[in-house]
Amino acid sequence: MKKNLKLIYIVELALFFLILILCSTLNVMANNYKYYLVITFLFLLIIPCYYIFGFPKDNNYNKNSGVRTIIIFVMLFGIIGYLLGIVLGFNKGYILSFNTIFNGIIPIVLMTIFIEILRFIVLKKAFYNKYVIVIFTILTTLIYILLHYGDIDSNYKIFVFFSTVVIPYIAIESLCSYFSVNIGLLPCIVFKLIIFLYPYIIPIVPNYGDYFKWYNAIHGYYLD
Repeated sequence: MKKNLKLIYIVELALFFLILILCSTLNVMANNYKYYLVITFLFLLIIPCYYIFGFPKDNNYNKNSGVRTIIIFVMLFGIIGYLLGIVLGFNKGYILSFNTIFNGIIPIVLMTIFIEILRFIVLKKAFYNKYVIVIFTILTTLIYILLHYGDIDSNYKIFVFFSTVVIPYIAIESLCSYFSVNIGLLPCIVFKLIIFLYPYIIPIVPNYGDYFKWYNAIHGYYLD
């Protein structure tokens, strides 16, 4: 167990190294390239983790009920959101094209799968060690935050950034860590793919103003 924890901390140190790379490329690399950099790094990190730790059995009997609960919750949230859209108005969703697929959908799917596989392997092999869980959650949250970092040159933009990027991703990553430890891998992937991909699937989306922009920041575009 102690040997496993030492190796897990090395994995988390590698994620910290990835964060340093992202910090050094904030203003010198296009956002879509940053995503593929992270995806490549995660893939190369998953390979040794798989061979060292193996892949934990995802046989929790709550897994399927957890997925159903997530889908129901997201559907209820969507219904409420679209009812608010009657008052707030609507925006057009994304038109599927090579650009939106290559710079939006593919990075979302790959990054979601790779991060959640790595989370599942690491947290399951950590034997409910709270320090490992907290550190891993902080690191993945920072990765998403740095990928969404933009030009912040006013108090208003700082407020928007924290309310539309920082706080949502703290909540999402914390929830996924809880799912991964207590339920399984599948609920995390389903949850993230639904909330990240729905603007690409549904032709119109509620107009939440700045509070909708963090969905679009996944590939660096913002709705005006």
